[in-house]
Amino acid sequence: MKCSVCYHDNPAWQKICTYCGQTAVALQLCPSGHLLKPEQTDCPVCPSMWPESGQFAGPAILRGVLWVDHGKLRTPDGRHHMPYVELRDSEQPLAFLIDGPGSAQLSTEDAAPVGVKVEIRPEATRYCLGPDYVVDPGLGLSYQDLAGEERFRVGPVTFRVLFFSIPSWVS
Repeated sequence: MKCSVCYHDNPAWQKICTYCGQTAVALQLCPSGHLLKPEQTDCPVCPSMWPESGQFAGPAILRGVLWVDHGKLRTPDGRHHMPYVELRDSEQPLAFLIDGPGSAQLSTEDAAPVGVKVEIRPEATRYCLGPDYVVDPGLGLSYQDLAGEERFRVGPVTFRVLFFSIPSWVS
């Protein structure tokens, strides 16, 4: 048992920490050693918590645009506002940090505070809410399909997507 205050290791049967006298509880750690909350199954720090993205190879065809319907969208450096982000087929999903009340920032890193990832593929455009925004934490993280003109909420920010008609000759 580890102490919930000082993290001192105690014998399995010990209910009171022998070091600081506080309650000792069973703490869960992820495979990388990060502390998990009692109800968590996915580590909020490890990038491996995100579902795998499918293989993609081909030209980056413009599929539509994504903008913040409620709030502001900022550039990766955080200095400027963006009116929208183009949704083009890409190897890596777009990642957005929720960095304040009503503010989202396009991110170039797969960091823990990512609020949502948007995967653009020829067969589907999908989004996956991060661990702090997922509706049912017990189910883990999964991608949801986006179809037509649709909105989805990530904490205080509402994203909206508009898809373009793809010409029939594009495969």
